[in-house]
Amino acid sequence: MSAVENILIRFAVAYARTSSASNPKHSIENQIAVIKEYCDKHNIVLVKIFIDEAKTGTTVTNREGYQTFKRFIGDNDIDLVLVAYSDRLGREGFEFIRSLSEIKKKEIEFISVSEKINGSELSPIQLGFTAVRIEFENILRKQRLSEAIQSEIKKGRCMNQPSYGYTKDNNGFLIVVKEQAAVVKEIFDSYIQLQSSVKVAAHLNESGYSKPNGSPWDSAFVYKILRNKNYTGNQYRKSKLQESFSKKRIYLDDELLTEVGHQAIIEMKTFTKVQEILDKKSKTRIVRFNLLAKVLYCPNCNSIMYGDFRKQKYVCKERREQKSQCPVLHKDYIEPKVLTFLKTRELKNVEVTEQQDTNSVINRQDLLEQKKELELKFATLKISVKQFNNEMKKIITNLNRLNEQKNFVVTIDNDDSFTSLIERGEFEEVSEKMKKEKIKISLNDNEEIIEINKNN
Repeated sequence: MSAVENILIRFAVAYARTSSASNPKHSIENQIAVIKEYCDKHNIVLVKIFIDEAKTGTTVTNREGYQTFKRFIGDNDIDLVLVAYSDRLGREGFEFIRSLSEIKKKEIEFISVSEKINGSELSPIQLGFTAVRIEFENILRKQRLSEAIQSEIKKGRCMNQPSYGYTKDNNGFLIVVKEQAAVVKEIFDSYIQLQSSVKVAAHLNESGYSKPNGSPWDSAFVYKILRNKNYTGNQYRKSKLQESFSKKRIYLDDELLTEVGHQAIIEMKTFTKVQEILDKKSKTRIVRFNLLAKVLYCPNCNSIMYGDFRKQKYVCKERREQKSQCPVLHKDYIEPKVLTFLKTRELKNVEVTEQQDTNSVINRQDLLEQKKELELKFATLKISVKQFNNEMKKIITNLNRLNEQKNFVVTIDNDDSFTSLIERGEFEEVSEKMKKEKIKISLNDNEEIIEINKNN
């Protein structure tokens, strides 16, 4: 038998990937070069290379190249799968193990060329250690990337989508868009006069202005601009806390991020004046006026209740004239109940596909925590692939049900709904909206808010 006949030729496919902030060492060109050199040395025929550029390795669902690669090795007779670095397959431990398990299930050998890792030769313990190492490197990589981004921001570069009124030059620095800047100035000046984001939005629409996407202005977008301190010439980050029970957002002081500023659109004194108006309206408006005027009805005599903001209570005509012992409803008791009722009422009025089939809605955060715990168990070899897939399928199913509500959440965050108005503290608009929609409310025997029918 000749020497040529003794040469074993194997057929391989390769997979290469870069993230959006790729290390030059991990560039597609370098990965392919490393893989081709390995093939030349080991008599391997490289059949095809699958590539994903600017794709994260934390999940496989958004990687088209990887999905095509999976279908290819399932439909063709392949001996080897080659990658330059093991984390190209997946940056999180559980994702790496799941991807490697799918390859081994097809009896295909996996090799990470630079690290000299042969997946077929790894024991379960070694596989677990490899997954943990990948996970740890991913954490360090994220930390280094975050530090690099913060360093660039300090130099004055904008690393996110520019605020309305600005664009970025070729070096990433903010420059003013004159036409949009004029609108931003109009928003601040108008708000000082009108003191209502709803009225400012109406003013802009009447003046022929439109949002960047061509849609009409709304109060939520106006409010976002009014709260944006970046218009004063520096980049800031608005820190916020969220109470776990009430989900109420508590905004903290703006944190200065930049050491080098950009051209300001709004003077600091104008911005400060607007913030004072917004904060004052948010904190005291519910005290200074009667939120439930012409809306609240007595649970005893069913007549309208009148507000007294000085005494902070609502009473009906019968009680005010001392003709009956109808109840007195204090503002700090009834108004928060009504605000909660309005937000809940809005949720119930939204048609959510298949929501009726679910007896209880599982909290999204709980599901995400369950998913993370399951991934950790799988990455550390505490559960089998079959157990992982079965449990993950249940979690994904529940998440998909919650995702049916996504469009509603977007609507609530971006229009003049009760939820949006309440979150922004625009209680006068809440009162006007209740009157406009002819909402009439009272209390039942269990002291629960109910809607009642009134012709007047």
